[in-house]
Amino acid sequence: MECDLLALPWNAGVSEANVMRGPHLHLRHHDYLTVLKGRVSVGLLDLRLDSSTYRRAALIELSDRELAAIMLPNGVLHGIYSHETTLLVYGLDRYYDPGEDLACRWDDPALGIPWPCAEPILSERDRNAGSLAEMEATLRGMKVEVA
Repeated sequence: MECDLLALPWNAGVSEANVMRGPHLHLRHHDYLTVLKGRVSVGLLDLRLDSSTYRRAALIELSDRELAAIMLPNGVLHGIYSHETTLLVYGLDRYYDPGEDLACRWDDPALGIPWPCAEPILSERDRNAGSLAEMEATLRGMKVEVA
């Protein structure tokens, strides 16, 4: 996918230690993520039906010690856990639409993500999110295929 990275809407955010954001699934936009200060674990679960990695989970680490960036494609569920106070910079390949953002509980065993935490701090939205099965049922009800 070609993308003019300079034309993206860019955002910066700080997460305190032991904060979990997500996991979330975007239906139409891709995220680009890097860490300028601190360390995070990014949990991933591929829910793209036509993907060779469909339903595979992974956990990767990003930190300021080894500068790297990742692209989170639409259809890949992702959550971000901050091990310490962290400065994240992220871009989107289109403007954010909250109507295309779905969430599920971070600790749902069906995710298969080996999170490095037991009791993270969650936003109200993430604390009240349903199961992965409920999120997937919502996705099917929307009749949207992520690709």
